[in-house]
Amino acid sequence: MVTRLLQIRLVAVSMAAIGLLGISQGQPGRESAKLPNSDSTPTVILEVVNNHFTVGRKIPSIYLRLFSDGTAECHALDSTEHEQGTVRKGRLTPNDFEKTKAVLARSGLRDVNGRYDLPRTVIDSWMEWALRSHDSLRHDVTVSFGPEARYDRPFPEALRDLACQILTIREYIYGDSTGYYRPACQARVDHP
Repeated sequence: MVTRLLQIRLVAVSMAAIGLLGISQGQPGRESAKLPNSDSTPTVILEVVNNHFTVGRKIPSIYLRLFSDGTAECHALDSTEHEQGTVRKGRLTPNDFEKTKAVLARSGLRDVNGRYDLPRTVIDSWMEWALRSHDSLRHDVTVSFGPEARYDRPFPEALRDLACQILTIREYIYGDSTGYYRPACQARVDHP
């Protein structure tokens, strides 16, 4: 028992000495390590989560995540909960990023609320988008590409424009087909 306590104490003293040696040689210890500047860390300005509904399960995956510095990431669509997701990242051109920010800044987008259904023939599964943008969307917004519409209401123009921009970015960054989601870009629009 005494031998075991001495071994533990020796390990603790050795670890402390190694830590002091690292600090004395100019390597930062925990206390002197700088935290990243919050101004330099890009924030998420738009997130689109694709929810795949199949056989009573909801399987989410990141369809698009756009950051404040113009970078974007897209994950492979997960349809089984067991797939190893590919993540592709890229940077929008300055022109495309400005266009996207203009779409996100549209005043009508702040009034978009709730669920928008784009009915499709469903055999055993369908997809939905859950849209999040702290600066642009005040409410939860879901776009369903699935079974019969629960609500028969047209897309607001600002939401249609955002859906088109989401598809453009996804195609640019990930390079996959976005045809399944194209109805969100072609939806009839609510005109005042």
